[in-house]
Amino acid sequence: MLGRFNLLGYPRLGLSIPRKNIKYAHNRNLIKRLVRETFRLLQYKLLFMDFVVIAKKNILCLNNKNIIDMLNNLWANYYR
Repeated sequence: MLGRFNLLGYPRLGLSIPRKNIKYAHNRNLIKRLVRETFRLLQYKLLFMDFVVIAKKNILCLNNKNIIDMLNNLWANYYR
């Protein structure tokens, strides 16, 4: 996850999930849904930053609960 402060007054989210790393579209869409949902639930707590989440190859080895826990830990670094 990369982050940079913005002057907009609210956080924004960008996703980079390359086909090279995750071959099938349904798996890429699953990762996108999980990232967006965790962002949506926590965006009122986050700093005013632009975030870019980049998915790596081994993310599919984890189940959904583990991915959500990892994302929540990453978002926790950026609370107000």
